[in-house]
Amino acid sequence: MSLSLYLPLALAVLSFVLYNIFQKSIAPNADPYLSLIVTYIVAGITAAIAYFVSKGDAVRVFQDFRQLNWATFALGFAVVGIELGFLFAYRNGWNISVASLLVNVSVGLILIPVGLLFFREHIAPANYIGIVLCIAGLILIAKN
Repeated sequence: MSLSLYLPLALAVLSFVLYNIFQKSIAPNADPYLSLIVTYIVAGITAAIAYFVSKGDAVRVFQDFRQLNWATFALGFAVVGIELGFLFAYRNGWNISVASLLVNVSVGLILIPVGLLFFREHIAPANYIGIVLCIAGLILIAKN
């Protein structure tokens, strides 16, 4: 397996770890919506820099913009839901270790039928053991 196969996942893992640490560290009295606005301004600037750097001299914003579909815009709503969900969960006392684990395992289990039905993905027989262990883990987490 190529290193380039795992680097994006490593970036996602590192970023999600930092995401949860930073989300848990937001000042308790900070307005959650203003916090999100500032977060998205920083994210927008970072993404714009990455876009222009990756394009080099041949920046074609309008042509690239036409390649976007509905999912890009819908993702904005989903991201706000994720941000607010974690922010309010942490403000309501959820532990960083439990909340993140509970959400990620739940999302993984929900996305299994989505992947099978809508994206024609397949599950290997060995994956069923992992699914059972995830469900058992959720049950054990819920008992605490």
